[in-house]
Amino acid sequence: MAQPGLRCGELMNELEKDIKEPTKGRSFLEHLFNAYWQQSQFKEFKTNPEEATNHCSSCCCIHQAVQEFTRRTIDILRRKVSIRKLTIWNDGAASQYKGRGSFHDLTLLPHQPQRCYFGSEHGKGEADGETGTMSQALKRAVHAGVNFTCAKDMVQYLSSKHGSSTRQYILVPEIDRTDIGEDILTIPGKQKYHQFQALKEYILQARRLACCCTACRQGKPLKCINLDTVGEYVVHKCKPSVTTTLNTGFMEEPSVEPVAGPSRPAFPKLGDLVRLKCRINKLEKIYFAMVLEVSEEEGSFSVQFLQKSGTMYTFGQEQDVGLIKEGPPDYYSWVVLTPFDYSIDNRNHFFFKT
Repeated sequence: MAQPGLRCGELMNELEKDIKEPTKGRSFLEHLFNAYWQQSQFKEFKTNPEEATNHCSSCCCIHQAVQEFTRRTIDILRRKVSIRKLTIWNDGAASQYKGRGSFHDLTLLPHQPQRCYFGSEHGKGEADGETGTMSQALKRAVHAGVNFTCAKDMVQYLSSKHGSSTRQYILVPEIDRTDIGEDILTIPGKQKYHQFQALKEYILQARRLACCCTACRQGKPLKCINLDTVGEYVVHKCKPSVTTTLNTGFMEEPSVEPVAGPSRPAFPKLGDLVRLKCRINKLEKIYFAMVLEVSEEEGSFSVQFLQKSGTMYTFGQEQDVGLIKEGPPDYYSWVVLTPFDYSIDNRNHFFFKT
């Protein structure tokens, strides 16, 4: 703020200084550009529902609550649509969405999750419109003489009066507040990043701005038509004990030792990578795939197959899906892979250990 008593010319100089000089490492013009760019990408994402499922959050709460609400939202969406890739749009509030716990939680979500951020203080409209509808309905009810003694009363009232096929109200009776531990790392320079993609458990990649061009939607970020604007992905890990060789600029500390992998679950879960063996007569073939849907009662699950190219695997431009079940005609068997069984480079190429 300018000092009182300045002349018009001095005031203009102060204004020019405020516009051009960085505040918190970012100039006002850069701030405006980031805000407009992210908003344009958000609109573009909404026009491609077959490519991404968009979900905006604007709740003022701890990251454990955000994770619980997100998982419940995913469960609801699964009943209505088939989710291939999950994209979450948030504002840049560090306490809820850009803390170390938020990035840790992102890597544990299914469906190749990514989190995109609006420019600071520029992502309120989309989510606040929904929460505003709810708060106004409750205010009108109170003015009409309706008494609410707890959150359950509010959910029941809103569900009966304002619930529909496109708007549901759900009571979350309890939030799991288990501490993520002291060894979770903070992502350096996180405030300058606006797009984060989970690669596998405790490992993600980030870049300066979001983009949803054809190359980016196909998992080929280095062919992005806006590469000079959005920047290249940089790989980060959320736990120091996790080893990775995902990009040459990310080196391990000499003191870091690999830890023993977890036991393999007998039946896959959504988002798991699996090694499939198909046996027809005396011929055996090996495939790698990602689990899309699970029907444990029927002993089957559907997958998207990865395509082999040399020594690496990647998702093809056309989705190759199949239903996996033991017994004839294909006599499939499978092994659920852990993060120790494969690696991913910064082009989303998978390398599996034999």
